[in-house]
Amino acid sequence: MESEASSYRVGLAFNLKKGIQSSVEDIEAEYDSIDTVMAIKNALESIGCRVELLEADHSFLDKLKQAHVDIVFNIAEGLGGRGREAHIPAILSFLGIPFTGSDETTLCIALDKALTKRLLTSFRILTPKHQLISHEGERIRRDLRFPLIVKPNAEGSSKGISSMAVVDNMEQLKSLLERNFRLYGQPMLVEAFIAGREFIRKEFMPFSATFWGVFSSMKKPLKSKA
Repeated sequence: MESEASSYRVGLAFNLKKGIQSSVEDIEAEYDSIDTVMAIKNALESIGCRVELLEADHSFLDKLKQAHVDIVFNIAEGLGGRGREAHIPAILSFLGIPFTGSDETTLCIALDKALTKRLLTSFRILTPKHQLISHEGERIRRDLRFPLIVKPNAEGSSKGISSMAVVDNMEQLKSLLERNFRLYGQPMLVEAFIAGREFIRKEFMPFSATFWGVFSSMKKPLKSKA
């Protein structure tokens, strides 16, 4: 397996934490540390891949053209807008470069919480009652009962969701909406709060086996690049 993997030049697409000073305490929550990036790079190299680091900033396309990669391991979050997570996958799809993870359409939908709920509802999948609040002073639906949880509509990595996110009355709700509009500058999803434990499903398998599945599914012939 390693000899075959060594024929691949793998681009690692990422967004790096920069230590930005901001009134938004979780402004870089979605981005990765250099330790995380290097851990992935080392894991790929351990199975014989040649890795090119591709920070997903405004020079990404130039770096991608120069790297001549066979595949991209994508953990990039994008730089702005509710479709930001789709930026790198869309570029790679346009250029015909294979990549790991979800495609651009999936990422666009999933980052928009209200849109995701609408899609789930169309398949009769139950989600908590909700309302998308676009501006301060917007009237709250009468069938929304406290406690409620307030979330920025288009953020990942639990941005804007802390112990303060659950409110028990209208005064707390208005105060939190005012704060979040100021900090995050986007619509807020207000949902019925569902108490209970949260579970995240993960696949547990060796890293090399996981990534090898991507190699095996690639249709183009193996070849070595200088």
